[in-house]
Amino acid sequence: MASQLLMVQDAGQVEVYEDKSEQFRRWGHLMPPTWRFSELEPAMAFLAEAPWPLVSKADVGASSVNVRILQNRPEAEAHLRQIFGEGIPVNHGAEKAPKTLQKDYALLQKFIPHRVTWRVNAIGAARAIFMRYCYPDRPVAQTGNVEPVMRMKGHEGLLDYANRVFAEIGTKWCALDILQDGNEWKLLETSLAWPWPSPGRCNEAPIFGSSRNWLQIWDVMFEQIAAGAFGSGVSSAAPS
Repeated sequence: MASQLLMVQDAGQVEVYEDKSEQFRRWGHLMPPTWRFSELEPAMAFLAEAPWPLVSKADVGASSVNVRILQNRPEAEAHLRQIFGEGIPVNHGAEKAPKTLQKDYALLQKFIPHRVTWRVNAIGAARAIFMRYCYPDRPVAQTGNVEPVMRMKGHEGLLDYANRVFAEIGTKWCALDILQDGNEWKLLETSLAWPWPSPGRCNEAPIFGSSRNWLQIWDVMFEQIAAGAFGSGVSSAAPS
């Protein structure tokens, strides 16, 4: 397929994939309480009334890299001094990309206790949902701790929320990472990676809004293009 078809995901999502600060600027009202600081002094002052624990994020990275849980004020103060001092080495999403420094900005977020992180994937008007189990000994997404959602029943609230977010941010081809906070849903970030890496069972994941499963994702894409789900500009690009 890759030798026959060149496809680029939503341009707006490509722009912000490795820019969590920009995602926060655009969609912070959908996220857990989040604070961004560009100077040390106001960041340190914030810690006096901060909710603990805090999550610290870098703009770049995927699969939970560069995400730190700050348990208390002394730990957070040391972390901030490093950010606004020599900086903290961070990994980018690409496997062999060189490290850079998180320096002169802090992106802090309220921690929401959770056992499952949800990923909702948009392919035009179709949807697929995956669950990542947050095991204490498996801090990042990896093979073995991801499962597909096999039925829409029981997940209508999540799907309704995701659909509202997809509409608000104006995308029909990306994924959302979502947490449940009591009776509310919160957006963590958008992602260009559809599922998490996972074993074969994920290939059985149904794609809601179609009669196909994840292994047939390109068939779903072609069907959505032919149906005009991506707009008239590309609706004629479906293969014969």
